[in-house]
Amino acid sequence: MSDSHLKTRGRLTTTIDNEILAGLKKLTAETQVPITRLLDEAILDLLVKYDRWNGPVPGRKRLMGVVSAYSGGDTGDDTRRAAAKGGQSPLEKR
Repeated sequence: MSDSHLKTRGRLTTTIDNEILAGLKKLTAETQVPITRLLDEAILDLLVKYDRWNGPVPGRKRLMGVVSAYSGGDTGDDTRRAAAKGGQSPLEKR
């Protein structure tokens, strides 16, 4: 199948832990934020946390406009970077 219609997105296929998937589905149902946007935010947080993202965040207004309505938090890059670096990943707790 061709992805030529995807102008600003790339396709990613993966598997995740069943409990994490259940939590993600619950979050998307409660917030009405599509899973793809939640994954965009989560992956961006990881890139920032591990200093692999230094430029402006693409689609910040589009991505965070929906997510911030649920989280109630500041959507500024500095706040995101500080939170990402200070927090412990659920994977690190295992």
